[in-house]
Amino acid sequence: MKNKILLSTAVLFSIAGFAQEVKKDTINSLKEVEITSKSKYKREKSTTVSKMPLKDMENSQVVSSITAGMLKDQVNISFDDALNNAAGVIKLWESTGRGSDGGGYYGTRGFSVQPGLKNGLPNVGNGTPDPANVETIEIIKGPSGTLYGGALTSHGGLININTKQPFDRTKTEIGYTFGSFNTHRATLDHNQVISTDKKTAFRINAAYTNKESFQDYGFSKSFFVAPSLLWTINDKLSFVVNAEFMNSKGTNPTMLFMDRDSPVRANTVEKTGYDHNRSYTSNDLTLENPYYNLQATMNYKFNEQWSSKTSFSNYTSYSKGYYTYLYEQTSTIEKNFSPVFGPIDGAIYARSVSKQDARNKGLDVQQNFLGDFKINDNLSNKLLLGGDYYHEKITTNNSSYGNQGFVHVGGTSNAQFQALLPYLHAAVLGSPIKLNEQGDDSGDLTENGANQVIVAQPETNATLDNYSVYVSDVFNISDRLFINAAVRFDVYEAKYNTVGGDNFTKNFSNWSPKIGLVFQPIKERVSLFANYQNGFGRPQQVADYNNDVATYYFAKPEQSIQYEGGVKFDFFDGKLSGTLSYFDITVNDKTIFVGNYTNGYITQDGKQHNNGFEAQFLFVPLKGWNITAGYSYIESKLKEGNADFVGLRPEDAGPRNIANLWTSYKFTDNFVKGLGFGFGANYGSEYATLSRNIAGKFYLPEYLVLGATAFYDAKHFRVAVKVDNLTNEEYYKGWSTINPQNPRSVLGSVSFNF
Repeated sequence: MKNKILLSTAVLFSIAGFAQEVKKDTINSLKEVEITSKSKYKREKSTTVSKMPLKDMENSQVVSSITAGMLKDQVNISFDDALNNAAGVIKLWESTGRGSDGGGYYGTRGFSVQPGLKNGLPNVGNGTPDPANVETIEIIKGPSGTLYGGALTSHGGLININTKQPFDRTKTEIGYTFGSFNTHRATLDHNQVISTDKKTAFRINAAYTNKESFQDYGFSKSFFVAPSLLWTINDKLSFVVNAEFMNSKGTNPTMLFMDRDSPVRANTVEKTGYDHNRSYTSNDLTLENPYYNLQATMNYKFNEQWSSKTSFSNYTSYSKGYYTYLYEQTSTIEKNFSPVFGPIDGAIYARSVSKQDARNKGLDVQQNFLGDFKINDNLSNKLLLGGDYYHEKITTNNSSYGNQGFVHVGGTSNAQFQALLPYLHAAVLGSPIKLNEQGDDSGDLTENGANQVIVAQPETNATLDNYSVYVSDVFNISDRLFINAAVRFDVYEAKYNTVGGDNFTKNFSNWSPKIGLVFQPIKERVSLFANYQNGFGRPQQVADYNNDVATYYFAKPEQSIQYEGGVKFDFFDGKLSGTLSYFDITVNDKTIFVGNYTNGYITQDGKQHNNGFEAQFLFVPLKGWNITAGYSYIESKLKEGNADFVGLRPEDAGPRNIANLWTSYKFTDNFVKGLGFGFGANYGSEYATLSRNIAGKFYLPEYLVLGATAFYDAKHFRVAVKVDNLTNEEYYKGWSTINPQNPRSVLGSVSFNF
């Protein structure tokens, strides 16, 4: 492991050393180096980050962006892998596909967040987004309640996906990717100009993906299609319509949930004896996630100073099938059966299954007016006036959870577990779900055993209506000094009802201010920035449990405040750019679940404090050579709240140290023109996926994962090969869980464009 630390440190120091040498050189000597293009990984400005066209150097907020060009260089077919390119972002959970919150969870600035926005509008799915339609992914750092509210953001930031849009020429690209774990992926990207002035166009992106798990069982299949239309009426009026349709089917990724009520028996994965290649599931236990999204935007320009943007968004996402996970019950079983069998050898997990039948629906209408005008010859400002209505409804007809057998992990005496099985079988009653025979002595229960019946539950409906107005102004006091002041007012109406049962509501309102300052000591080259930002959570539907009986209600929203300062720089016509920042975030009224789903309850007396440092760089040292790198250090602690958690690092905070690197070089001259190579690395330090005063801590090991590509890029075709996890690192992610990650894999790719 020391070698991994030395390697990651060497990579980062080599970049720093090279940057230092560049600093020592004069501008005249730099002109001798052939650098003719900016970084193709760079996003110059965005219309979604601040809901107005604003350059990064004028923005007091930090944003990490991932471009389609970077994903193409990496032969990237996974949204999870795409986020590895963002500074300070780490995957906590893969998408579970379950109803209401089945999308993946990611950590940023020590808080969990899910992808909740597309083109700046609400968009919630129960599966993983397909990268085929991604133009850029924006991770907007820090609480962003002022412009985006609290329904779909987190205290650490938000994830927005900007989709591919029609453009002014006809072009087609088809691609095929294949490789390890029976991976097959076919893609289509066609853009068609449909007017003589080339201002109206239609575009369609589509993808089909099949992939099997590296483990003994598990697979995923998906079909995705995304048509879009740009309709330009005249120089003042235009419409953009985007739609997405996706259906995915597969097994749940393996997640081993830790026993949270008893002291940990082993505090590392290695000590548990878990076999990284075992899924403990069946290909019969599948979950489908059909998804649909429609967005329409009308842009109207009143004059040179004022314009209007009217947007509509509507999405529906489903969960249908079986959701399953493994929950450790060693201590409970040992307590009940130790008089007969003594201490349990290894760990025993119950395979918990629920039949899912859930639907998420969302509708959003947003109106923005943007003014861009001068007050006098020296003073100018950009003014945003906006209003938003968001409606969300989650309907669930899920069954209860039932134990469909038990699995034995890490035991040296499997005979003891086999002898225990009849007692465990007697503890659960009913008819089993049919499972495939595992074919070894691991102690997996198959169709021959009796299991708990999963019982149909009453239909539940949770609705949220959010009304908001906001104003934001970027005011230029001079050509080097910018002030950004904004405020938002939200009204939430939340309702929850169970057919024939609970029925309750909660209303609340919230003011969310923001102020930022940017000073450019070197105009358009160096920006010193500082910000104060507010964020808040949505009314959370929570439950207290007493002997398996749940009492539901809405918790009050959490509140967060961030103070941040740093520097942004952009030298040599965009060839060297980056951001260095320090942040400090405090969350009050923190919601904490104590206990378990048999006897557990919610507290709201928590106070959490996160602070840290982030750095991100883009560099083009030579023509055809692109480098992007990031690093973050995050401290996180629960300062107040339940005694089981106070003083500890929260479990969704992830590693203290996260680093990422990607570099690619493409020859641009002579007979090797078009030939290129890429190399990347991702590092995460050790962290406690379980961190409690009663149960103790369970640590996931640090990791350094390397990847490489080789490609040939010609005028009308591209071929590439990619190796992920070059050293075959065995590593894990998690959030109170153990989530095994992919070993080494190889992908080949070929694409044609015409």
